[in-house]
Amino acid sequence: MEWSVVDGGRVVVAKGSDAWLQPLTPGTPFAQPMPGVGAPAVTGTLLDAVTRVGWAAVPDGPRQRFTLARWLVRLCALYQTTHATPIYMAVAAERFRAAGREHLAQWAQTKIREESGHDRLALRDLESLGYAGQAMVEAVVPSAAAGLVDYFARAAQSEDPIACVGYAYGLERLALCIDEAFIARVDACLPAGVDGTRCLRVHSSTGSDAKHVAELVEFVASLTGPERSSVARACYETAVLCRQPDQFEALSDEAILEQLHAFKHN
Repeated sequence: MEWSVVDGGRVVVAKGSDAWLQPLTPGTPFAQPMPGVGAPAVTGTLLDAVTRVGWAAVPDGPRQRFTLARWLVRLCALYQTTHATPIYMAVAAERFRAAGREHLAQWAQTKIREESGHDRLALRDLESLGYAGQAMVEAVVPSAAAGLVDYFARAAQSEDPIACVGYAYGLERLALCIDEAFIARVDACLPAGVDGTRCLRVHSSTGSDAKHVAELVEFVASLTGPERSSVARACYETAVLCRQPDQFEALSDEAILEQLHAFKHN
């Protein structure tokens, strides 16, 4: 079995392909750090479970329609998170290396190679939709994306940046929920003939994230018990942050487009 505390009073336990959530009570084995290395199948079950629990921890907000206005905001959010990856993974790699944790430093360097340039995909999408991409993402920062980047930055700059591994897993695992049908619904709300989903396609089940998730499970399983627990906790916290509403959620499409009008090409 593998397990992780996800908040003050609950623990997620994984055994084989099963996982469950239970109260954390003193004296149980789950109040202690996990021993030894993991088994990929069980580690994968644990990481998937904590991500799902984190997602479910935030109540559903009003259901938003797929519209151009909402997608423009989403692209600004995608830019923020993709732009931050190489920056803070480099910080994490340096700290891991300084601590003699070369395997973790190499993992962070690999993430930098895999993710570098993805922010430019979001900019190309915005430009294709008729907006000044760079100026827009500098001025329009959705609060939910800002929260994720802040969490990532603090994790990377901490004494032990192991939460960066859980952050990466959480984002990539949630990206697997984006399938071809979801992408088609976004495409349907965009002007005909315009490609505005480059960044989304890469960060979806149709892109490379499925391979990344599988590789990351294998890597996390090789870590120590306390490291795996920290990774799992960060997966949970990342999923919670992904569900947070941003400042645009309560606005009408008309109000959003009015705010973005200054960035529209003539």
